[in-house]
Amino acid sequence: MWSFSSSWRAEEELQDDLEQLFDDPHYLVEANKLRAYFSYLKLENEKCRQKFLCELATDPEAFFPASDIFLKELQPSHGPVKEDAKNRFWLYQEASRAGLMGGRGECVRLFPACRTPITDIINTSVLKVWQFIGRKLNISFTDN
Repeated sequence: MWSFSSSWRAEEELQDDLEQLFDDPHYLVEANKLRAYFSYLKLENEKCRQKFLCELATDPEAFFPASDIFLKELQPSHGPVKEDAKNRFWLYQEASRAGLMGGRGECVRLFPACRTPITDIINTSVLKVWQFIGRKLNISFTDN
């Protein structure tokens, strides 16, 4: 049986874990951009952010241009990323790799605490419009 106190305790433990995460100093610019994008989407939970990146990577074409905007920030452009379970940037990279390699089922399995699917976070109908415009006008999307 699920009770409020056990729910609160689980949330508190999750928060304790998240407070111990650190940002890779070589990837602060990218991490800050991702943080801003997540904030815009009102995606504040760290595990849900990871699941979102995982699901984006399952089918980048279907989620274009959002996939381009988010996943390009995960490219290791400043050398290797420190492999550490507390390194936020590495966790984001691992989440996207899991989606690329394992598909949506793997994302659901890895992030059971986050029940919100990507289709509830971004409007796929609007993405389809942007995809059509991008193809017809041969445009690309950047954050510069």
